[in-house]
Formats: sequence, C-alpha cells, structure tokens
Amino acid sequence: MKNITDEILNKYIDGELDSMELNELNHSLNDDPDAIDRLKALRLTHQILKKMEPIPAPENFTDRVMARMSVGSKRTKQVNTLFIGVVSFFSLCIFVVLGFAISELVKIDMTDSASTVLYEDVKNKIIENVEPVRAFLMSDNILFISGMISLFLLIGLYFMVHTHKEFRKSLENFGHKA
Repeated sequence: MKNITDEILNKYIDGELDSMELNELNHSLNDDPDAIDRLKALRLTHQILKKMEPIPAPENFTDRVMARMSVGSKRTKQVNTLFIGVVSFFSLCIFVVLGFAISELVKIDMTDSASTVLYEDVKNKIIENVEPVRAFLMSDNILFISGMISLFLLIGLYFMVHTHKEFRKSLENFGHKA
C-alpha cells in the first residue's frame, strides 16, 4: 500500500477492510512509523467519541436555522437599481461619443491612397471638432451634467452607507439571538 490515508485507517479501526486490504495495511504499517502514530491518534479519537454522550439540539433548531438561511438568501437577491442606472447612463454617454467620433472619421475622403493625406485629413477633422467640444464643456450644459452626476453619486453613497448600517445591525442581532 503506497499511501496510507486517514480514511483507510478509519476503515481499519471500524473493521471495514477485507482480508486482502487488512494484510496489505498491516505489512505497510510495519514500514511507516508516521502511519502508526496517526493510527494511534485516530484510535484515541474514536475511543473518546464513543464515550461522549450526544447533546440534543434545542427545540426547533433546524427550523430556526432554515428560517435564517432563507432570510439571508432573499437579501442576496436584491438588485441595486441605482448602480445599474448610473452604469447604464455612463455607458450610453461613452457610446454616443464613440459613435460621433466614428461618424466623423467615416466622412473622410478615402479616394487618395497615400497615408499622409489620410493622416492630414484625420488631423484636420479633429482640430475642426475640438472647438465645438471645448465650447460645449464651457457652457451651462456641463454644469448641469456635473450636478446630476454629483447628485447620483451622493444618492448612491447614501444608499451604500444605509445598507452597510443595516447589515451590521443584522450581524449584531444574529449573534445575540440563540
């Protein structure tokens, strides 16, 4: 027997090995002092466990544990709609900006095959479009958008702190109920 596991030793203690496995284990134990020490420890554990009297569980223990587990599983199924909304909004903004950039690049005249002409066209298109973007960022629109983003972030922070307080409270109550 190459590897004497605790499972095999427990089967030996419980008398669950057949005669061939028993002979093989006895032969292997003669060559492995570490396995003999583990066998002694497992026998001692087995004897101690046999002497112990089982302690009955409190009344309705299973029902209480299952009720707490079902409450915990219901909480994990909650979806944070604010987070999904904010992520969706920013994703939409990114797609709009990318769409605008791609549509402007597609408008470039591709009749000339020289790469320098293409580079100059792209550079000129970018320079032409920088001024409207800069004017937009300096307008009242950006102030409104920044205010809305700040509002969403503050609301999200409030819900995050509130959820954290409720979670801590439920953990404290869980430890006190028995």
